[in-house]
Amino acid sequence: MALYRWFARFTPYDVERSAITVDIENTTDAAFQIRSIEIEKISEGRPLDAVSIGYPGGGASRVTAVLVNLDESDPIAREITYGDGVETIAIRPYFEDHVIDLKPGEIHLLKIVGETLLGRYRWSASLRISSPSWKNDKVLPLGEILRTSAIPEVPYGRDLAWSWFDGPEGARLRDISDLS
Repeated sequence: MALYRWFARFTPYDVERSAITVDIENTTDAAFQIRSIEIEKISEGRPLDAVSIGYPGGGASRVTAVLVNLDESDPIAREITYGDGVETIAIRPYFEDHVIDLKPGEIHLLKIVGETLLGRYRWSASLRISSPSWKNDKVLPLGEILRTSAIPEVPYGRDLAWSWFDGPEGARLRDISDLS
């Protein structure tokens, strides 16, 4: 995560997918439901074609995950499931027949993945929550602005990968442009 924060100082764009993972904790005295995820996006044009820097993951944990297609005019959350095979993306919008219920003190782990295959976007997400004890729904902004770019039609100028797997002494950015 420290490497990702270091890269983020340069306001990079994630390639094809960006994700927000949040622990939602009900710290109120009343149960509430998450009824929708609202996406605010700004289109920034064509995909970037500068330098691609990547690093392989070191494992993942299972979470409730939804995917929003940023190329849609009004991105809608759809359930995404990961398994031992190909990931699946639900056809129907997630909140069309789901809600996330949280009783006081409960915590729910939610991952929101934004995907683009066509453009370049800055985007953020908010949760719409409601409770029978509240007069109106509340919108909870997640605060983080993400940047996501599709893969450009022309190859990247350079393709670099962080080689964390070479240990602390050997970890560095390696040019893998000629390996693709």
